[in-house]
Amino acid sequence: MDKTVIAKLEDLGLSRKEALLYLALLALDEAPVQVIAKTAKLERSTAYVLLESLEKKGFAERAGNEVLHYRACEPSELLRTADTAVAEAKQINDSMQTIAKELESVVAGPDLALRATYFDTAEGLATLRREVESGSGSDVRALLHDTSSVGTLDTKRAHSRFIIATGKTTRDVHSKTFSEQVRAIPRDRYPFTSDLFIFGNTLAVLSDAEEFAIRIESSDFTAVVTEAFELAWEEAARLDTASRPKKSRGTEKHVR
Repeated sequence: MDKTVIAKLEDLGLSRKEALLYLALLALDEAPVQVIAKTAKLERSTAYVLLESLEKKGFAERAGNEVLHYRACEPSELLRTADTAVAEAKQINDSMQTIAKELESVVAGPDLALRATYFDTAEGLATLRREVESGSGSDVRALLHDTSSVGTLDTKRAHSRFIIATGKTTRDVHSKTFSEQVRAIPRDRYPFTSDLFIFGNTLAVLSDAEEFAIRIESSDFTAVVTEAFELAWEEAARLDTASRPKKSRGTEKHVR
């Protein structure tokens, strides 16, 4: 049994002599170094060095105020330590997966004119949304699936424009602030769930529902999508005008 346990302790990163010392500590509960060394059948000078190593690895601790007395850390405590290490390792692995994916996506050869970065975590989406909301210093064109994002967008730039899928008309959507910057389209006819942003030479598509986003940096690609936005902007004006309630003739004022 001892050989099997020693082998498993070696799998955990202990040397054979460290494993022998740990088993001796478990059997003794608490003891001075010379007794521990004798129980493990090791030289006392060797035991001093190895006990310090076990202490650093979390398998042993000094007992009370007696600096030359040691006791073993309970196996249940080792299990908790292992669980913590596994959780930390998983967190590191998850972070590395995200970072590696994002780094791989931005690697470009000297002749590659398009760079794409993918985001599939809540933190990644929040970072990209902060970037597109400010427009990185450029005017922003955006196609939004509802009005929730409008209040956080930088609307100080006179040439920024927003098309919003909503049940309201442009006049009803922040009319005082965005009178010339917003056009509304009927959500029942255009029930998309993602947001599209165009700024500088960058295109970004974000989906909070699916926790996925992509940022594409390409002058040519962005130019094509910008032209499509301009077509949508003109059509949005027609749709918005058509959706406004018509005045009844009884309320119209005739000027003679």
